[in-house]
Amino acid sequence: MPSPSFHQPPREPHEPATPPTLALQDLEITFTRRDGSRLSVVSAFGLEVGAGETVCLAGRSGCGKTSVLRTACGLLRPSAGQVR
Repeated sequence: MPSPSFHQPPREPHEPATPPTLALQDLEITFTRRDGSRLSVVSAFGLEVGAGETVCLAGRSGCGKTSVLRTACGLLRPSAGQVR
């Protein structure tokens, strides 16, 4: 199942480079099924959001959008990667 998609338009050249308010780097989210097997929901996901920016995650049902948001908010621990 593909990870949620995200399109980030390039910054204008005159915009100063500021550190992102939220950064997700190489995020991986997996769940353990009842039978003990692992289900990979999100893999190699990255996103940077600056102060004042509005972001929309779009994707099919079940592709991991809510899992990414829960991880970004600290409600879910990622299997790998970083949330800053």
